[in-house]
Amino acid sequence: MKMGINGGVAAKFSLTDVMTLETGVLYSTKGMQVEDGSVKQSVNISYIEIPLNIAYSVSDQISLMAGPYIGLLMSANLKSSYELLDQTIDEEVDIKDDIANMDFGINIGASFSINESISVGAGYQLGLADIGSEDDLDATHTNIYIGISYSFGGW
Repeated sequence: MKMGINGGVAAKFSLTDVMTLETGVLYSTKGMQVEDGSVKQSVNISYIEIPLNIAYSVSDQISLMAGPYIGLLMSANLKSSYELLDQTIDEEVDIKDDIANMDFGINIGASFSINESISVGAGYQLGLADIGSEDDLDATHTNIYIGISYSFGGW
């Protein structure tokens, strides 16, 4: 498992009394970590993501949401650390050319409003795009996320 960050600006637009359209521009980091004996590797990929979610208010405090997202690749690198002749070797390689320039998929999640400005949420992101640029590599993103948000003006 690898922890990442996700942050940016978002907006909500009322569709009905209980439904909203939620979108924004977010900076998101994704990747993976592998450890096998003395060899440690991590892949770090960053995207600018644009979600387009429909949220349904189950109650005044709880809402469920789902919708697509698109991500534009910003950077990608591979960090390796291993032992060779009793020395630790650390390497970092830019792999942006090996990763597809665009990611897309589906978001599903829920949020709980603590008050008019603060809410907490959790969800799942299922990547549908093959992000590997090589024909023999099939890779997609799957992410579980938790977060806290602050709305200016109590939106």
